[in-house]
Amino acid sequence: MPQGVTSAQLEALRLRAERALGAGDTERQHEALEELLASAPEAGDDAIFAHRHLGESLLETDPWRAALHLRHVVRAEPRDDVGHALLGLSHALLGNYRASVGCFRRALSLAPKNAFYEHNLGHILDLGLDRPSAEPHLRGGRESSPEHHEIIASHAHCLARLGRFDEARGAISQAIALRPNHPGHRALSRWIASGAPPSSDPTGSDTPSAERVTSDSADPVERAIAWGMTLAEASPRDIARAQSLWTAFRAQGPARVRKPEVLAAAVDYALACVVDGHRIERLRFAEHYGVSTSALSARVRQLVSSLGLVESDPRFSA
Repeated sequence: MPQGVTSAQLEALRLRAERALGAGDTERQHEALEELLASAPEAGDDAIFAHRHLGESLLETDPWRAALHLRHVVRAEPRDDVGHALLGLSHALLGNYRASVGCFRRALSLAPKNAFYEHNLGHILDLGLDRPSAEPHLRGGRESSPEHHEIIASHAHCLARLGRFDEARGAISQAIALRPNHPGHRALSRWIASGAPPSSDPTGSDTPSAERVTSDSADPVERAIAWGMTLAEASPRDIARAQSLWTAFRAQGPARVRKPEVLAAAVDYALACVVDGHRIERLRFAEHYGVSTSALSARVRQLVSSLGLVESDPRFSA
């Protein structure tokens, strides 16, 4: 634990945080959790506790910060299905739908038949990525939780988009029976009855929602670049520049890739700080991608040397 913090003090901070969580005062909760996080050993239970609750409490107001906290949770506890699901929600709120799908798939692999994981995965595939593969997940969620009206309504929406109108009408009727006064269900019922025209979809999904940046590449480094920079809310243009830099480096000869995130962090840093001239500590990139600063620095040197990178390099400048 940090120097000067005794186990008794840490125990008191944990107790304070737990009491704050029970009190319902968000500002007090954040203050107590941040203090616990600053005082606890990085990989210890208290730090993971703080990261988890900070991530959960920040989901709706600041999904970017929530995602950073939740990444600590799933790295420390990779078999924590709730951590993966919460990270999936943060990605969905950021519009990173492919990343969100990956998180919910991991959560579901750890907790099969969880109705809410099935529903959220199907909902994102349906509304976020316009994928027919959404239907089995939404059906699975409905079968696992037959009394949950919103899960049933989501399945009805997906069935209508697939042209399976008889099934869609039956599903939305069931949702309305469970919650008769729900205005969203009534609107969905009218939309299905009218033939489910995309232009008047009550969910607002008349066109497939686009992820900020997509990367269907089989190259793990390209995927890591897209994921890491999207999470940092980089522009599609900047992510394309970073991927071009990686392609140029790879063209110099086979690159040994043990951990894609190290190379992704190095490319991101090289573009931002060598080419674009920003002054950002390497530690921030290392923490963002979950890699060591020493590994990052070694790869940055390799990139700069191999490509002869300079500030405002015309090959990769904005």
